[in-house]
Amino acid sequence: MTLKQLLLQVGRVQLLTALLLLSGFSCDRLAQSGIPLLSAGGTLTPIHDLQQQPQTDSPVYLRGQVERQVPLLSGHVYELRDQTGSIWVFAPKTILTLGTEVTVQGTVRYQGAVVEGQEWGEVYVELQEASPSPLSPSPSTTPAPVPKESRR
Repeated sequence: MTLKQLLLQVGRVQLLTALLLLSGFSCDRLAQSGIPLLSAGGTLTPIHDLQQQPQTDSPVYLRGQVERQVPLLSGHVYELRDQTGSIWVFAPKTILTLGTEVTVQGTVRYQGAVVEGQEWGEVYVELQEASPSPLSPSPSTTPAPVPKESRR
């Protein structure tokens, strides 16, 4: 079996994992400011838009649900999904909880390799900071006032 045939059988998760491991991936320390991510004027990007026109090495803000996780020696790779698609997020130190909705700030990256003259690669996001997405307001727990007519 050639390397090309092997790559055709490998899924996107394994390909991205292998590319990250082979690249000797490293990251700066994550920001731990506690400031809401979008307070600095960032705009959420739909994942589909990011994948269609990736601007490598540019900052990006995404919001979505953490769907899958792949552990690496240097961190974790998470699949983040919104209504438009999904993308892999590399988190060297932060652990995201599966099934939760998060807002992430990161840098758009591309890791590729040429195998037998064909380009193989993946756009992903290098996580800088993550926070739980704001929850929709919960219903009030204060009892509603009772109308005067029914207070007898």
